[in-house]
Amino acid sequence: MCRHTVADLAQVFAVAPRNADTDRLPASELQRLSTLLTQSGLKICDGESSAEKLKKLREMYEPYLQALSEFLYMELPPWILATEITDNWRTSAWGRITGFSASVQQDPDDHTD
Repeated sequence: MCRHTVADLAQVFAVAPRNADTDRLPASELQRLSTLLTQSGLKICDGESSAEKLKKLREMYEPYLQALSEFLYMELPPWILATEITDNWRTSAWGRITGFSASVQQDPDDHTD
């Protein structure tokens, strides 16, 4: 369904599918992804046939993503981030200003009794 959505968006913006200059998921990153998924408790089929099947699936939508990326001036993200990041929803402007993070526990309101 997502492939159809990406293809439809490319059609709406009248951009032709385009192959990327570099592979977003080279063999080394695929192995890293497999390791991370396994460490997270997922059972995956790890082998040449699985890698080939994933490659074929990616060939069905990646050219559309590449075309949309260039048209919309939005760089495609990597499959795996190089470093851990803090999501915006986990922070607030007040926390950034004061140095407090969202993980700090506040005392319960003693005015409710």
